[in-house]
Amino acid sequence: LTVSGVLSGNGILNHTGQTVNLVGNAGNFSGNSNWLVNNFTLGLPSGTITLAGSGALTVSGVLDIGATSTLDLASKVVTFSGSGTPITVTNGGIFTPSSSTVQYTGTSATNIVGSGAGVTYNNLSLIPAGTVVHTLGTAASQSITVNGNMTIGTNNAAHAVDVNMATWDPDLI
Repeated sequence: LTVSGVLSGNGILNHTGQTVNLVGNAGNFSGNSNWLVNNFTLGLPSGTITLAGSGALTVSGVLDIGATSTLDLASKVVTFSGSGTPITVTNGGIFTPSSSTVQYTGTSATNIVGSGAGVTYNNLSLIPAGTVVHTLGTAASQSITVNGNMTIGTNNAAHAVDVNMATWDPDLI
């Protein structure tokens, strides 16, 4: 699904098979219902996409912010339910956390991107649906910056999370 304009509305979006590409104008994305996308790519020529409305956004694949794009999470709850490295920011792209909460809920090993990759968090939750290793950072000299609260794990012993800081030795700020 490639959109050259703005994608918004209060209906349910369940686009789990492919990629949602926003390549046109700056504006709002999402609405008051929960939206689920597989991959979400911002390839704007310039400008900011702001996540609007009260519904949550779940990305089951990869969020890719292009070099000339800005994504403002506003006050959204954004869940990354996939594994691997679910956020990529191309040099010059901007990830703005505002007052959002970002949750990583994948069921297998996940890399938590840090400030060296252009990502800072407001609230960050590592709450997998099973026993999972989350590696903080994706390269040397990254920091994991959390401006609000950081939650690791749940009260469910079956959903243990192992946070690996040894691989990249990031600063936790």
